[in-house]
Amino acid sequence: GGLDQPLAVRIIAYMQRPASKPKKVLFPTGKPDVDNQMKLVCDSLNGLCWRDDALIVDGGVRKRYCSPEFPTPGFHIMVYTLGEEDV
Repeated sequence: GGLDQPLAVRIIAYMQRPASKPKKVLFPTGKPDVDNQMKLVCDSLNGLCWRDDALIVDGGVRKRYCSPEFPTPGFHIMVYTLGEEDV
């Protein structure tokens, strides 16, 4: 099941800051890579959110450390349907 049209997917991956990383280190630059995170999310939502991840024609991943607004590690996933106005 799921959506069956061209899609854009935007992902924010919230990661726990290791105790060894000082606060001045603003971004998580270690593993996992953003391409692996995109693949994990897209494959996991096949048949649930969309019919097939081949429908995703635009997307991106941002890696961030957890914050007071997003204190738990995980993914914030935004899915947009695309049409003529998005060409």
